[in-house]
Amino acid sequence: MEFTQWTEQYSVGDPLMDAYHHVFFQTIEDLTKSVNKLPTDVLGERIEFLMSYARMHFDSEEHLMEAHAYPDIELHKAAHRSFLEEITFIQDSFRSNPTARIAEQLLAMAQYWLSKHILTEDMKYKPYLSRDGSRKALRVQD
Repeated sequence: MEFTQWTEQYSVGDPLMDAYHHVFFQTIEDLTKSVNKLPTDVLGERIEFLMSYARMHFDSEEHLMEAHAYPDIELHKAAHRSFLEEITFIQDSFRSNPTARIAEQLLAMAQYWLSKHILTEDMKYKPYLSRDGSRKALRVQD
């Protein structure tokens, strides 16, 4: 699988979100390069990390969109949920049958979705971020 590198075209204009996205790309790239070299238990742990990281990032991104009054936040949340459902299905397949082939399928899907999602969906909230690049304080949830 040819890997897509993170470049400035993926920048949403928020340093934290850009850093999260960069880590996503790097994690997927590192896993892709080592998928056939790692024992399945280690590969499973790294996939677990990727899943946890995705959930944490989506939560943070959704809070950012809320803080900046992004009007299509519910559609964006739905896209996140859909991705998590798809990737969880593949992860469950890996748990049942931990093979490099299934891990590669998961990584390919994650890479494709991530690059497409950032360039289409995430770019839609970019104009709602502060013009000066500062982050609005995220309100504490009651």
